[in-house]
Amino acid sequence: MLPTHIFSQCSDLFFSEYIEGLSNNKAIEFYNPTSATVNLSDYVLYRYNNGSPTPTDSLFPQGTLAPGNVYVAGNPSAVAGILSVSDTLHTITFFNGDDALSL
Repeated sequence: MLPTHIFSQCSDLFFSEYIEGLSNNKAIEFYNPTSATVNLSDYVLYRYNNGSPTPTDSLFPQGTLAPGNVYVAGNPSAVAGILSVSDTLHTITFFNGDDALSL
């Protein structure tokens, strides 16, 4: 029997990159895989420190995100390479390996 492939279009934003470099070199990126422009005011990014069940920080992105584009939140003290591609600089990036993020 030949394998069957089933494809499904992703219908919502998702985290596409997580950067946790040395010191403050951190960023989080999310991607719009849909065919429509997304109003970012419909979303909130939350950070939960050290396994906390309640958010310890939040980011309310503004504007729109075109199909196939990304939105990057960078750490305000990151290196120039991260700062130059960031759409916003925010404390939401004050994370480490045991903190959860949700969108």
